[in-house]
Amino acid sequence: MKAALLEALPFLPRHRARSKRASQLSLDDILDDRRASGELAGGVLDLVLMAYRYRAPFELAWREFSGKSLRPAELEDLLQILFGALLSRDRTPGPVLVSEAVEATRQAFGPAACGLVNAFGRKTLATKDAWLAKLEADPLLALPAALRERWSAHPAILARSARQLLRRPEAGIWSFDAGGSFAKREATAFREEGRLQAIDPGSWDLLGWILERVRANPPPAGAWLDACAAPGGKLLGLLARGTVPADAELHATDAKFRRVERLRENLARWGSETRVRTSLHAWGDAKADRSDELPARFAFALADLPCSGSGTLHTRPDLLDLDWAERMISTLDLQKRILAEVRDRVAPGGALFVSLCSVDPVEVDHVSGLLGRAPDFSSWDRREETCEGLTAWHVTNSR
Repeated sequence: MKAALLEALPFLPRHRARSKRASQLSLDDILDDRRASGELAGGVLDLVLMAYRYRAPFELAWREFSGKSLRPAELEDLLQILFGALLSRDRTPGPVLVSEAVEATRQAFGPAACGLVNAFGRKTLATKDAWLAKLEADPLLALPAALRERWSAHPAILARSARQLLRRPEAGIWSFDAGGSFAKREATAFREEGRLQAIDPGSWDLLGWILERVRANPPPAGAWLDACAAPGGKLLGLLARGTVPADAELHATDAKFRRVERLRENLARWGSETRVRTSLHAWGDAKADRSDELPARFAFALADLPCSGSGTLHTRPDLLDLDWAERMISTLDLQKRILAEVRDRVAPGGALFVSLCSVDPVEVDHVSGLLGRAPDFSSWDRREETCEGLTAWHVTNSR
């Protein structure tokens, strides 16, 4: 357990803020199927997730306990992990968790901080039932104050986001195989021969909805585009579900070289690297260097726009730390520029599908205004259990 605590530390906020590898330590990076299949062993991923999920209650608990600034500041990360583990883990006795955290503290920060960690852990153990009762009575305590204020006029979004955040993920990984079979599989299945792609149930439902629309109103013959494709799960899902015509020329792009590399690795793992042409293309950035030779028009285009990620908080709870108002300043403008360019490349009669991993009303209204229509799809409307909160639109180019 001590080793798991120490391995989890680099992924927590204070450590990431001091790390040159911060961009590679986000949950977006570690939650792909390779990591989930064993690279983060011994419950490390669970420790990281639950630490972020209980971040807001932890801050309240720390203020009640002391509220003083810690030295080194990174010690707060270990206390955050311990708090989340004590409130969420039942199989390991609480006193054992506290003892292991003390030993991890000794190794990472020296003996001087051990007494503080032990005292905070014991206090958390003594108040565990009270904390769980508080969160049961008022789940919104799991959300930071800034987010509660931002969504104050949307209580349903607040309530569902909080419930999902506090619901512990069940064992297994939702995924599909080459035949389009979608199921929850053990992590060990990803180490075996065969093609599996991890995907959230909300994204799988989105692909089913796209399939329904394409069958009901087939786009004309021509090239297909996944504009913001990395790591390629949605494109592979469309192929596995038989959505894409056999003779369609496929293109997949992304704005960052590292993500294009990840996309190519994933396509190669599925044997689709020759079927799909990949390229670095920063849609909406007229000044970007582009090495691709994309078709002038596409019969089908999917634009999974960059966004706040507010619909993915149950799997990406590190996003709770964002300054969302500041993030929106650049994100909304980028969405506008990407949509303008992609939409201009859709052929007459062609289909444009636009999606957001967001339930934020500002973002949803923004894209609705750009497209001139309300959303056609919401994953939250289709599933009761925890899934990504996705929003999507379908537009046929009438020009």
